[in-house]
Amino acid sequence: MKNLLLVPILLSLLMMSCQGGKLMNQGPFTITASFDADEGGLRHLLRLDHTGRADLVIESNVLEPATEAIGVYRAEIGKERAQEFRGVWAALSSRSMPESQPVPPGSTMVLVSLEEAGSTKTWMIEPSSSPPAMCKAAERFREVGKEAEKNPVREIRLKASLDKTVIERSTSVKVTIKLTAEGVEHVSVVNPLTAPRKRTGGFTLWGVRSDLPPADIWPQHSIHKVLTSELLAASHDHIKEEFLMLPPGQTSVYEFNVPITWEPGEYAVKVIFESLYSADKVLKGKIVSLPAKVKVQ
Repeated sequence: MKNLLLVPILLSLLMMSCQGGKLMNQGPFTITASFDADEGGLRHLLRLDHTGRADLVIESNVLEPATEAIGVYRAEIGKERAQEFRGVWAALSSRSMPESQPVPPGSTMVLVSLEEAGSTKTWMIEPSSSPPAMCKAAERFREVGKEAEKNPVREIRLKASLDKTVIERSTSVKVTIKLTAEGVEHVSVVNPLTAPRKRTGGFTLWGVRSDLPPADIWPQHSIHKVLTSELLAASHDHIKEEFLMLPPGQTSVYEFNVPITWEPGEYAVKVIFESLYSADKVLKGKIVSLPAKVKVQ
């Protein structure tokens, strides 16, 4: 059934985009796709223009925890492929589509828009209720984002470790955090040592009881500890600047001594880095590290 629905769209694409086996010349256009990637309103944004340049912005690693990174990425897919994508979405805009059915709260919604000749057509897509042809077009477009993700322009990576996994209650654990810049341009994020005072981000140590059934976990079993400059194990060069700027390949290392007063038990411990300042060239987003298993006794 899905293939039958795609047939008229593909026919329209061929009629609109090709003539005599050659691509017709089209004017400037922009296709964008965005979707929420975090409960805090952070998102992924993919933008493709008529030149074939695709820019991807990733503001959260929640959907791909193992990446432990956020950033700006880019791919050059060529004018011909860009025109093919434009043709698909132009074909969708020229046809009446069935009305989408109501979706449950919290469903992943993808917002796609085609902007050209001074007008914009927008689609709100939800995989379980939107027409199959529309979902297929969105999925194909997201593949461009995967291509872009291989080529970081400005990326910040997080690595965190604890010096011990068995901790005596009321003692301290040393938390080592590394922020590494990748890509071809300098990377700028909020300074994690000054951001907490300005409520623009910083480091947080997050521990959740892992030895209890989910139904038995209460708020007191999830502990968040903001890592401030007062907890630094040694003086740090970047203790006053508002932003941290790193050239590609450079790493900034932080060591904190964190008192552990948590109740005895087993915990999954993560480190969160947030850069929540909205400005040109400053990366915005949140990285959550992979969990470490810790026992408090």
